Amino acid sequence: RNKALCVCKIKFHYSVVAVYPDLCTISLVAVGDMNKHVDKLLFWEDVYGFDMSCMKKAVIPEAVVEVLDPNTLISTASVIKHIDCNTASTPDLEFSSDFTLSITMSTQCTAIAGYFDVFFEKNCHNKVLFSTGPQCTKTHWKQTVFLLEKPIPVEAG
Repeated sequence: RNKALCVCKIKFHYSVVAVYPDLCTISLVAVGDMNKHVDKLLFWEDVYGFDMSCMKKAVIPEAVVEVLDPNTLISTASVIKHIDCNTASTPDLEFSSDFTLSITMSTQCTAIAGYFDVFFEKNCHNKVLFSTGPQCTKTHWKQTVFLLEKPIPVEAG
């Protein structure tokens, strides 16, 4: 959506008074869900009696888009990108970010999940936040889950 908006602004030399939502954040959170890990990855170790472990290499790089159970979150969320939709241009949408996830539960980290929040704030008397995070009401955008090949033991704190 942001890329399309940037192209529109450039192509038509359009001076936009306001774009809504006007702010967007992208966040990551750690996930500890051994059941999902078994379903998505360990499944390949015994497919009707056949060892298909080699298929894990094809599954790992592919993000999974699904609704996460908020009870499987094992860290606080970390915002990795703030986007001002009124001023963002295409290069702003390609980024790398250093981040830290504060682990809240001693367990196994099985995935990192990403989601976005949008804000309607500029000139709004009643500011509105819409989140696609797993801790909020489910949306059709769900979350993007990056599975880890092997669970990583983590400690709270």
